[in-house]
Amino acid sequence: MYNIVVLSDNDARLKAALPVTKDISFTFTASPDVHPDIDCVLVSQDYYGEDIGEIMSSFKKHGIPCAAVTFDGSDENRAKLQRKEITDTIVFPTNEELFLKHITSVISSQRLGSDVEFETFAKAVALDDQKGAFVVHESNFTNLYRFVKRLLDRMEKPAYLVKFSFNSPYNGKLEPGALEEAFLIVKTCLRRGDIVSIYGNCLLAILIGADAEGAETAAKRIVDTYQGFCCNSIYDMGYETQEIK
Repeated sequence: MYNIVVLSDNDARLKAALPVTKDISFTFTASPDVHPDIDCVLVSQDYYGEDIGEIMSSFKKHGIPCAAVTFDGSDENRAKLQRKEITDTIVFPTNEELFLKHITSVISSQRLGSDVEFETFAKAVALDDQKGAFVVHESNFTNLYRFVKRLLDRMEKPAYLVKFSFNSPYNGKLEPGALEEAFLIVKTCLRRGDIVSIYGNCLLAILIGADAEGAETAAKRIVDTYQGFCCNSIYDMGYETQEIK
């Protein structure tokens, strides 16, 4: 089954246009902050308008397959999307068979293969000779996540994804250097063999071999360490844990 996120508001017309099939699970959200394990993201042109090219570029940067969805199949609109470097567009209405073929094509063409993922992981291990977790670039994290997931499935070992986020009394953007300061603390607190990355405005960590209790304990320890070292910071660090399965 494909797990697909649809970036849109509660659009009844779009919901009605999507096929009802056991092969696909749809989740609607207005937030571009999606889980790295998602198979594909469909971005509504009606919802994002002129910003659709920028939002789709960010998903491709993270290695997450994506396509635009629209009800305007005119040549003028297709040319408009192509000018925004959007090459995969699904025009509604469409039937279930064509939709499934298009989604499969988008996922297979945009997702990197296992050989590339393994090479990425090998490079991360070879280059990271410091203490603490392996550091992975934001653009490589999604593919590495998928590789680790498959590897753990074969080894029958548990793992958890931890997302560290930051809030301030002003709910503004993070100041320059704030995320990097927290990143060094997270990296140092984690074990050799865990994986950490700056991912947008948050930090993501993969705790290999950890169970629910171990992930919770590690995350709380990191938050306490951050609050201790950065006691004058205006930011509060929070966390969420999720089993990788």
